[in-house]
Amino acid sequence: MSMQASDGGVYWRLCSRTWDHVLPSDVELPRMIYEKTTRATAMFAGMAAIHSRLIRPYNSARADEVLEAGEKAWEFLQTHESYPPEGTTYTNPTEYPGGGTYADSSSYFNQLWGAAELYRTTGNATYQDAYKELLTLAHLDPSAAPSSTYMWWAMVMSDHDNVDVVLRENARRAIMGAADMKIERAAIHPYRVPKHPYIQWSGWHGQSGSVIYAPALLQAYYLSGNITYSNEAYMSIDMSFGANPMSQCFVTGLGHKPVTDPLDIISRDDGVDIPVPGMPSPGFTWHLPGFREPYISVNNAFYPTEIVTNDMYNESYPVLRRYVDSFSVIPHNEGTISEAGKYAAALSIMGADGNLPPKVDGSYQWVSGSRTNVIHVTNVPLHEVPLINPDYIRQWGGSVGHAPAEYLNAFTTEQVCAINASNIPYWVGRMNETTKQGLCQEQVESFVHYTLFTALLPSQVPWIPCERIPTIPAHSSYYTAEWIAALTGEQIGCMTSQQLSALALTAPPSAAPNDDPGNQGDPIIVGLQGQIFKFEGRDGAWYSNLASRNIQWNMQFKRFDACPADANMFISGISFSTFDTNDNSMNSNILIATTPDTIPECRNDPNLVCLGDGTLHISLDGGKSFISAPGDYHYSSQNRVVAHNTYGACSRKWHDYEISDNNSKGHSAVRAGGRRTTMYEKKPLQLMA
Repeated sequence: MSMQASDGGVYWRLCSRTWDHVLPSDVELPRMIYEKTTRATAMFAGMAAIHSRLIRPYNSARADEVLEAGEKAWEFLQTHESYPPEGTTYTNPTEYPGGGTYADSSSYFNQLWGAAELYRTTGNATYQDAYKELLTLAHLDPSAAPSSTYMWWAMVMSDHDNVDVVLRENARRAIMGAADMKIERAAIHPYRVPKHPYIQWSGWHGQSGSVIYAPALLQAYYLSGNITYSNEAYMSIDMSFGANPMSQCFVTGLGHKPVTDPLDIISRDDGVDIPVPGMPSPGFTWHLPGFREPYISVNNAFYPTEIVTNDMYNESYPVLRRYVDSFSVIPHNEGTISEAGKYAAALSIMGADGNLPPKVDGSYQWVSGSRTNVIHVTNVPLHEVPLINPDYIRQWGGSVGHAPAEYLNAFTTEQVCAINASNIPYWVGRMNETTKQGLCQEQVESFVHYTLFTALLPSQVPWIPCERIPTIPAHSSYYTAEWIAALTGEQIGCMTSQQLSALALTAPPSAAPNDDPGNQGDPIIVGLQGQIFKFEGRDGAWYSNLASRNIQWNMQFKRFDACPADANMFISGISFSTFDTNDNSMNSNILIATTPDTIPECRNDPNLVCLGDGTLHISLDGGKSFISAPGDYHYSSQNRVVAHNTYGACSRKWHDYEISDNNSKGHSAVRAGGRRTTMYEKKPLQLMA
């Protein structure tokens, strides 16, 4: 922690201005502290999170201190530009060449790991959000081991309530995919080393450091319990400990033929004949940099040389014999603390004697060769489905509609409302009634496929758009009595004649009175008395006068309590709907409605001419807007309505007629604002003569 500055940034190294060639105790040159870098700061944040998590059971105060330092490092990353700038590599100052540059042109990988570890330790959603964003920026190579799985493992092992289960599942799949890749590579390697098969990439522990590939296999074994991964992990370490053509053990102090001359100043100058034990060496290398000795001579000593044409590597000296145990051959013998740590981690998990199996969860169901990213709800373990963020469900679109019933019925109400599969059939029918209650009105209104409508709960049936009603097949098996009873008058008015026939096979709907211009039964015509048609029906109900494939004619009745009991029901609304015989689409939907009183616009302006003195109104769009003035109206492409006032015997206002003084209740002869007429005008049928 002493390498962290007060602003949270971390200095990336402390070393002499040039390479040391003496024991550490004999170094006299001043130590130089090098710049704060984004990579170093990000790695510090990740390591601090791990350290804090591991020591908390034993020293909570220290754990808090270290975690605070890690979070401060993360804050530094958010408030400072990347250094070196993203896409560039670090180079040593000319006057302070001190050590290797270990150049890397991107810090995103390190930041990703830092975010993952901080989230695992704290559960702070800020770090999870950063992890999600950095996934789109960092280049991840699942074949690179073991560092490639670090950040995935941190996410997999996070069990906070706010964990993004899709991110976590993607991480599981990435680990399993990386392990599968290693098994495939081990299968084609003569010594079961799960490295990339390209021979020229052999070097710097690529072959000899086979131990470093084990963690990804052990992680896969932990998750799945599949012994194949554990077996491969144990076999992968053999190359490092002598199972190779040279019988060479690439760890000092182990085996009958260990490395004896590693690139290690302490081992060279401490006066002890054998090197410090436990140091891994890079081992086999296909080609040494040919810019200086002894590299040039070593390359030439391997005969035939490594010059290859047409990938005929069998004509050159075998790569698994290209090793020289010499301090001066750096690529063969420069072990670092990084590799030593990877060896220690893998071997401690497997057990020092090779007989202690690693801890296993084994609950994860994985099929080798599966996709390594989540693209469908069924890619997530069933018990985690309720934790999926609804945004993912929206993004997956129609694929969710293909999910089996057990997945759909695991959804929460919010998740159900997020399903965006309007044209995928049957999925609503695979839901139980409790799950269906999560469907929201806007979602239902967007449905396209008829099977989604017929599977709705009765309480949701009124949400079906009128224009979608004709798309439902006219078969009685598609309807239930409860479903039919929930239809609105407007919806019934939108039905085709075939659908109405199908409904006749079941109990008729029992809809409450409303203002929908559909139909709710058949009118009972009492007779033609004088000049007034009289009907019996429910107040406010719509009745079907004519229903065919091409036209629907419905009327609405209204009771006027000021009229005698046997003559108080009048027509207050009429609707005419016509349909295209080719696709059952609606061509026109005309609604004529009345109001008991004159609308304010007509009452307040004496010069304004209104239909029925402002009590008659026409809608050309099924009730969305109304016209209250006479005129010649054209709408759609071929439709026309002419509206004007008529008087006398052709009048349609019930209160245009004077009620006889002999009425039993003594009502006023004329309503306010009405026009006096005689009771002895011509009857309507006489006007037709």
